[in-house]
Amino acid sequence: MKKILLINPSEYYETYSSLALIYLGTYLMERVDCKVEIESIWKKNLNNLHSYDLIGITSYTPEIPYVKNFAEEARDICDVPIIVGGAHASGDPVSCLNESPYFDIVNEGYGREIATIAEEKEELCNIPNITYRKNGEIKRNKMKKTKPIVQDTIPDRKIDTCKNKDRVYLLSSTGCSNFCDYCACVKDGYHLRKKESLTEEINGLNPKSLIFCDDSHITKTSIKMLDYVYKTCDVKDVRKECLIDPFFLSNNYSEVSDFIQRNSYRDLFIGVESSTYSGRDKIGRRYHGTIRDESCHKRETDGIKKFIKQFDGGLTLSYITPHPLIEKKELISDFTEMFEFLKIFRADDDRAHFINWDVLIPFPGTRVRQRYYNYIRPDERSDWESYKPSFPFLWNYESDYVNLWMHKFTRCYRSAETFMQDLNEDEKMRFVGNHNYTILLSLSILLEKEFSELAKKIPSFDHEYCKKMEQALNRC
Repeated sequence: MKKILLINPSEYYETYSSLALIYLGTYLMERVDCKVEIESIWKKNLNNLHSYDLIGITSYTPEIPYVKNFAEEARDICDVPIIVGGAHASGDPVSCLNESPYFDIVNEGYGREIATIAEEKEELCNIPNITYRKNGEIKRNKMKKTKPIVQDTIPDRKIDTCKNKDRVYLLSSTGCSNFCDYCACVKDGYHLRKKESLTEEINGLNPKSLIFCDDSHITKTSIKMLDYVYKTCDVKDVRKECLIDPFFLSNNYSEVSDFIQRNSYRDLFIGVESSTYSGRDKIGRRYHGTIRDESCHKRETDGIKKFIKQFDGGLTLSYITPHPLIEKKELISDFTEMFEFLKIFRADDDRAHFINWDVLIPFPGTRVRQRYYNYIRPDERSDWESYKPSFPFLWNYESDYVNLWMHKFTRCYRSAETFMQDLNEDEKMRFVGNHNYTILLSLSILLEKEFSELAKKIPSFDHEYCKKMEQALNRC
């Protein structure tokens, strides 16, 4: 029996499941006579790597430096083949192999190719959707359409390293129904999961809450399928979370609102689009194939404001911010718009509401990446190692702690509440507080205005507490 190791490079491996690796690992065990283990890149003991027959690592652009370091350390210990997949590697596989001499193969497909490699019945040159090294040269095989593993695989939760019975992470689809030209999902398209497969998985879970990690969970086609699944599984009243696209929400408001209400969605993430458009022309950033105009954005923000007033669950407004060296005007406008959203929430609202910020990272292989890179030029290397994934305007701030905690907070995409609860009192004093003071802090640095003065714009914020935080930061 073969042994296959799948590596999760995320810093938040203890917070949520690496779904891609769970589905992949399950498929490999069904297809190949093998044992699969999923480990965090941060906790794996390197000394026993020689016991594996194959190592697979998923990759997201901000995490690629960790993946490269792991591959180098692994190669010093053993000669096990290292296969890299995920959004970063599959977007531009040739460049990925050039980034590190310790990567052996890049998988551009959904992972079925890894099973073929593990079986060792085919020469690498005959396996589609992979790029590999041979005799010092990089070879890229032909592409062939394959079916996403997620569509018809029931994941084996025994290999899931995140043991949380109260919060079950799963997928109802793969890919994305939008076509943003900075995103890696574009080339994969959108694939709705088979209702029989999703029904069987949920029936075997007995969940207290279902956390859907789809990029496009609620669409015209998914609503009918999900209604069927929830009714069949008798989980209409089970608490649910998902991400909502503001474009779809604004154009299908009643349908989305009714669906959410009848199926007990209690925590939602809304991807808020940027409020100005100068930067989009500059770097060619598009959504749904076109640069959105102001009327489109107004429809979206009107829909979000209406939803904030009517939805009785927890909301996270999730921004993908532009790089301030390119689009400072747009960034400040986004902050201003954020305050308009915050004013809608009642001061006595005790539900969990957050605003999540992340810097736009165009993936390899997308049209925006090179144009974006040409503007910021973080260094002369094509691997973007020095491109910080969060709040670049804090890079030179005097307190390294601020940069560290801002990074961790904004990257805790689905666990902001847990992160805030885990901070000790000193950390709360410095960076967060009882509300999302992190955003106000970043805004005060960006606009060079007093943190406590900005806080006065939000009636529910403790201004005296803000002053104490400000004093603590000034002592850093």
